[in-house]
Amino acid sequence: MNWQAVRAYLSRLEGSAEPSELDQIQKTLNDLVEFDPNGMVFRYPEDKEGAMHLEETAIINVRIFADRMKPLGDFLENCSGWVDYLIEQRQDYLQEMRCLGEP
Repeated sequence: MNWQAVRAYLSRLEGSAEPSELDQIQKTLNDLVEFDPNGMVFRYPEDKEGAMHLEETAIINVRIFADRMKPLGDFLENCSGWVDYLIEQRQDYLQEMRCLGEP
């Protein structure tokens, strides 16, 4: 799972996320994967063989689902912004080194 690699990386970076926050994100992802292991259930009404998704699910409380996904979305959005910042910092550093004649 890609999350395991991301979590290991985030755990090593000072100030990236608290262990309890990473635990909650992992729990949410595990719940989502248990319900939709291939990411197809909410995107398509049926699987590749034509069987309908969610036939045995009587109800999905969209409000509860949204409440659970909001922290996950916020976390991933923050990670994306942080990665963008780190890329920008690296580019600035490399540019500065080129200007100073460093390889």
